[in-house]
Amino acid sequence: MLYSKTFMIRTFGRLRSEGIPFRDTFSENAENPMYSQDELSEALRAINSLIGKCEKSFVQLVDGAPQHTLMQRRLAALNISAELIKKEMGE
Repeated sequence: MLYSKTFMIRTFGRLRSEGIPFRDTFSENAENPMYSQDELSEALRAINSLIGKCEKSFVQLVDGAPQHTLMQRRLAALNISAELIKKEMGE
């Protein structure tokens, strides 16, 4: 799903006002949204952790149930994210 620029500005403005750190890659000033190797490896560690937790709970879900389908799609998205991060890291 694509979000409107207004939605993104409101959301990130709210995060910033609450003191939650994030990299502003959606602004027009972000010409080169490169991440350090440390940031990428930490993100990959977190995503791999989520993949493990999702796979563990996936086994318990009933095949064909909405939760099963949602978890299946969530796992696919997390795996894609992990592969893209690995590609960016040069692995």
